[in-house]
Amino acid sequence: MKTIFFVNALKGSLSTREVCKLKSKFPLTFVPLSDGGDGFLETVVYALPAAKKHFILAKNALGKIKKTPYLIYKDSAFIECAKIAGLAEIKPEQRKVLKASSFGIGTVLKTLSTKVKTIYIGLGGVAFNDGGAGCLQALGYELLDNKNKQISLGILGLLKLKTIIPPKNLKMPKIICFSDVENKLFGRLGSAQVYGPQKGANKKEVVLIDSALKNFQKVIGKNLDKKFYGASGALPAALCGVLKAKITKGTQEIFKLIKAENLIKKANLVVTSEGCLDEQSLFGKAPFEILKLAKKHKKQVLFICGKNKLNSSVLKKYTNLTVAELCALAKNNKDSFVNAKVYLKKVLGDLYEYKH
Repeated sequence: MKTIFFVNALKGSLSTREVCKLKSKFPLTFVPLSDGGDGFLETVVYALPAAKKHFILAKNALGKIKKTPYLIYKDSAFIECAKIAGLAEIKPEQRKVLKASSFGIGTVLKTLSTKVKTIYIGLGGVAFNDGGAGCLQALGYELLDNKNKQISLGILGLLKLKTIIPPKNLKMPKIICFSDVENKLFGRLGSAQVYGPQKGANKKEVVLIDSALKNFQKVIGKNLDKKFYGASGALPAALCGVLKAKITKGTQEIFKLIKAENLIKKANLVVTSEGCLDEQSLFGKAPFEILKLAKKHKKQVLFICGKNKLNSSVLKKYTNLTVAELCALAKNNKDSFVNAKVYLKKVLGDLYEYKH
């Protein structure tokens, strides 16, 4: 029996790379999977093994300088926002979304602006929700308040924004963004309301973030409440609204890159993973798209997740689905995060024994 494991990161506990290291222990075909979020660079390397990895110093979402990777392939560059200003690297109790910034993303873009013709950006998995304001500041844009003073990094500064002045000599290459979700910018399913709490925002802070993004939209002078713009801390507001980047559904492009449909056709069983199986999974997330593609080809799917929050009525139409919930094996939620690898190995071990 041939089993394909499309490995998506278990956010907060196991990265795509860590899971793929288990390939020597189990007779499964491990394929890195990303929709633009966590694991994007691993997926690109799998599909384009000739891509060269480079490093640059850039700030994470809370201003800590660190070494961050990017890939160069021919005249293109690939960057992963989660590796620059990722949410997973910041402990839940240390998350400060009002102060968090996308400045590091801009640092990397500025470095690459003179090196390549196209930059592909994997969106998602970030700790900021500033709409990309910090990214613009790193690129040399002046974001000024009503006293013509540069606003501070983060949400509170964005609330005071009145004017944006572009740098004189900045020339950006073509930018193409891969979005891991389809959310629009505002509303019940918008950036602040859906993803703000993940980044540490309480109810009052969610309202502040929404107000800040609406002010950002007003100053930019364009309607930014579009599909995909709620991804990655609303970074597309700056990338698309100011830098004229193009944005697309990450799963469609990534699936072409890794030849996902062909792999599924040849498999007897498909395995995939995600940290939390919930309502957000339905908005174009790669593992759920794998499930739908497998259903199309009448293949059984084992969906491994840290926790399953989806109602059974949503899942029952996927008759090809079995869910393995790691927290159901653990003593408590903390144990399921800390010892995720242990429980993942148990699930894969049980699968291997079952197959044989």
